[in-house]
Amino acid sequence: MGVPTPVLRRWIRGYSQAEVLAEDLAGAWGCLYQPVLRVRSHRSKVGQNRAQRTLDGGRFVVATPPSQAVWLVDDVVTTGATLRACEEALTSAGTVVAGKLALAGVL
Repeated sequence: MGVPTPVLRRWIRGYSQAEVLAEDLAGAWGCLYQPVLRVRSHRSKVGQNRAQRTLDGGRFVVATPPSQAVWLVDDVVTTGATLRACEEALTSAGTVVAGKLALAGVL
């Protein structure tokens, strides 16, 4: 499943990069793509350091608990805070996160 994009950003772009990647990977792997997380309203993370990004927990909510383990897919990993927040929401809801994958990372 792709890391969810805030509604306004998705509306401006017309799509979510992470969800497009997740859908394509699911198709290539012969898996079902099912978005299970939704994002709560929050401030943009652009320009925030690692500590600031980590403090903003509870950004994601499990909308539809999946019946099997999931892979988290994001387009870019800067500090890893978003993937950790998604994993925390999923594991709190009893979902197993099989792995995390990103197209690019910032060093």
